Amino acid sequence: MGKLKSFRIILSSEEPAYYPGDVVEGQCEIQIAEGEFSIKSLAITLRGYTKVHWTESRNVGARLGPYTQHFMAGSEYMKEKKILAHPTMGADRVTFREGLHTCPFSFTIPSTGSLPSSFEGKYGSIRYWLRAELSRFRSRHEKSDKTKKTIVFLNPMNITLNEYQEPVESAAEKSLCCAFCTGGSVSITAQTDKSGYSPGDTILISAEFETLRRGGCIPPPLFTKDSITTPMSDRRCAQFSSSSSKVGFSFKQTTASALRLTVR
Repeated sequence: MGKLKSFRIILSSEEPAYYPGDVVEGQCEIQIAEGEFSIKSLAITLRGYTKVHWTESRNVGARLGPYTQHFMAGSEYMKEKKILAHPTMGADRVTFREGLHTCPFSFTIPSTGSLPSSFEGKYGSIRYWLRAELSRFRSRHEKSDKTKKTIVFLNPMNITLNEYQEPVESAAEKSLCCAFCTGGSVSITAQTDKSGYSPGDTILISAEFETLRRGGCIPPPLFTKDSITTPMSDRRCAQFSSSSSKVGFSFKQTTASALRLTVR
């Protein structure tokens, strides 16, 4: 029985980046040593996927103490699979002889739609990659060999279009209580000046906080992330940048009630 010496993906042209409508093409290279090597199939997949992950410290009291809570989510933007080698009719496997073998492939990146560009950040990423999988037979069980190659995808956007000039708005409410109160809540409504930005732009967000008391005392809202602390009165408007630094942005305070954020 032969041995798999190497298994890799080789692109026909090492482009620094791919754009909508481009063709990603190349070949899977399989090198076999010492005899014949049998496989069940050879497939390759082009995939685009985004994921986010961050942690927050929590405290549930003296008995259980502090702990770290993880938040994560993911979404698939594209997935296309192609079979490069499979058994012919009447056979149950594909056999490669000793030596170097290549199986060509090609994918066309969709020219329509809204695929986001590749991105790498502290709390998340958007990645595109090719993954080849070689399913081979063994005497008692199956085994798959995999190889992966990351590509960079860029989707230029014209942020001067009207659709990117519309503001984005969101609202949230949180219940608060201290040892000398009967309860209450703080609500926030925030709105950006527009929805499309480019590197170097400043993201300006207008926010309105409202403390809803039901007797007793309610602590005023505080910004404590990223060295920003801004006590608010019962009802007061403020201008600040991002709702969270979890996407890799940093706050910069410009006035007592205005915060700005520069996209890096």
